[in-house]
Amino acid sequence: MLQIFIPTLIFTAFIAVLTTILIFCYKLLSSQKKITITINSDKKIKTIADENLLSVIQQEDILLPSSCGGKGTCGLCQCQISPAPNALPTEKSFLQKKELNKGVRLACQQQPSNDIELTIPAYVLNAKKMSATISKVTSLSARIREFTIRLNDKTLNYQPGDYILIDIPKFQIGKFKNDEETNRAYSISSFPTEVINEIKLTVTFAASPDTNVLLDGIGTTWLFDQKEGSEIQISGPFGEFHLQDNDKEKCFIGGGAGIAPLRSQILHHFQQSQGSNKITFWYGARDAESLVYEEEFRKLEKRYDNFEYFASLSESNENRQDLTKSYIHTETEKYLQNHPAPEDVEYYLCGPAPMIDATTQMLINLGVDEESIYFDNFG
Repeated sequence: MLQIFIPTLIFTAFIAVLTTILIFCYKLLSSQKKITITINSDKKIKTIADENLLSVIQQEDILLPSSCGGKGTCGLCQCQISPAPNALPTEKSFLQKKELNKGVRLACQQQPSNDIELTIPAYVLNAKKMSATISKVTSLSARIREFTIRLNDKTLNYQPGDYILIDIPKFQIGKFKNDEETNRAYSISSFPTEVINEIKLTVTFAASPDTNVLLDGIGTTWLFDQKEGSEIQISGPFGEFHLQDNDKEKCFIGGGAGIAPLRSQILHHFQQSQGSNKITFWYGARDAESLVYEEEFRKLEKRYDNFEYFASLSESNENRQDLTKSYIHTETEKYLQNHPAPEDVEYYLCGPAPMIDATTQMLINLGVDEESIYFDNFG
């Protein structure tokens, strides 16, 4: 028995050592290999193979957005890569099939080993870092605040649906601690002509009271601790979540703080052109207290015949028996089941990831093509 076992053990050990040597040699050779990354057919970057693509891009002072430190959990650092690498599961959770087919990937998840060409949106290359001041804080509910941000030196030329990044420093607030500088993305809830040299953010407090070290809610914990007059650093604008310029019926579906870009888009649309295309807005909140901007949309509904506003409450409709206790995608489905052609409507979604997923699947089941679904996923 030993005559068979010992030679087998020696052979296995030899193969393991040989494999280790080969892996080491591969990494050594790879670390010496140089590749070229071409950005928008113009800028060329020489770098080492197998380096993290997001880090390489950011070292060139290109403000490709990211708020998760390259962990693949925010989905912001999107760029188009050619030749397109295989998509990772982390990327598939943030990107639609049509984007994946075009070669859109998350830069933080890619480590190119050969020459590639990148297409980075112009808004990223034009984004600026700037100082700003919190000029006003308005409490909309116990968990939701509206922050008015005054730009100190520059004008922010943004489109409805865009977002900014706010720099979050190291901090300790009570038992909550943040050990590293980071940033967080916040959609702009104002529309471009609403306030001059200012923007509004509608933010839901997301910190968990059950943990001493924040895993989520780092940005809102810090932001909700700031006072009127506080100086902050922002970057932007960023985004591709924009209304399409056509006469199609548009259906907006939002949940929680996802109302921010939808408010901007809807109000801007009616301020610029009333049009004749039908527009519906379906908004889901946890309870009546969290139903922000309702009066604003009710007034809009009375003013324009082609606009309708619907709301539902997912947890409690106490004191609001006129509203359904239901998930908003369920209520939207009831409407669309009686719609003569739901596949001809454009859909704009913003809210928590489970809401986006459930709503997208509901629309696909009704025969809506993914090309007609636009969304801003709050992760």
